Amino acid sequence: MTVMYGNVTYYNCNGGSGACSSCNDGWNDLAWPNLSTTGCVYNGCANNCSHACGDTVQVTNLCNNQANYIRVHDCFPRVGCNYADNCMGRTPPLADLLPAAFMAINGGSLGAGRIPAKVVC
Repeated sequence: MTVMYGNVTYYNCNGGSGACSSCNDGWNDLAWPNLSTTGCVYNGCANNCSHACGDTVQVTNLCNNQANYIRVHDCFPRVGCNYADNCMGRTPPLADLLPAAFMAINGGSLGAGRIPAKVVC
């Protein structure tokens, strides 16, 4: 088991397709930077463990301790790897969550856009 600390963001897929199959903003899914199923690896992002399509990772919001198991569905990054995070300094995101998954750990809100998180994989 690997535990990583950083931040997570959200992205809209608008019914398009992800690296693993079709995509829906209402799903409890995320995009991951090291996807063994498709060979997608973003070396410039956080040093994440490898996952296959359909695997789940536990994501915890460090501001409110809400946690959820979220399914790997797409290849990361959707928002980019290098930007400033107002809570934790300049840190690459660990994962991009679909809106439903992001709201599930953020009190039903997308307002923060980026939150400090712990990811267990």
